[in-house]
Amino acid sequence: MVTENREKKGTDNKESGFFDHVVSVRRVTKVTKGGKRFSFSAFVVSGDGQGKVGVAVGKSREVSSAIAKATNRARKRLITISLRNTTIPYEVQGKHGASKVMIRPASVGTGLIAGGAVRAILEALGNLDTSARRLRMEIKCMIFLMVIWIYFSVVHTTQNKGTNC
Repeated sequence: MVTENREKKGTDNKESGFFDHVVSVRRVTKVTKGGKRFSFSAFVVSGDGQGKVGVAVGKSREVSSAIAKATNRARKRLITISLRNTTIPYEVQGKHGASKVMIRPASVGTGLIAGGAVRAILEALGNLDTSARRLRMEIKCMIFLMVIWIYFSVVHTTQNKGTNC
């Protein structure tokens, strides 16, 4: 009998309490007179699982230092997003150009239904019962910006409910 061991893609830092997820690492080539210079850019999502999440891009000549730079920057740029228990209060959509991201609340025990960059963001945020779908967009940085815009719209509308804006 074969058993599957599924591991988290991100690293969980017990002493600092942060969850770091390397979304992508890209090799960048610069052509100069003397030849080609290779460098790397890393896209990292970092969060504490309690409603704080940050994202950053780090660039360096080595992969490990690019990831370290991105992780440090992401932890410095944390933003706080309020949640209702383990989900969001209602369905929200974000649109930028021709792309769209939908995030829907789910009942308790459903789990996280999302893929790619959206999943990394929601895991780092600590959002466990949510369904998310991205349509017509492959660029991970833009997906992150749309998800953050969606969450800011949720926070803004829930704080201003009952007031005449």
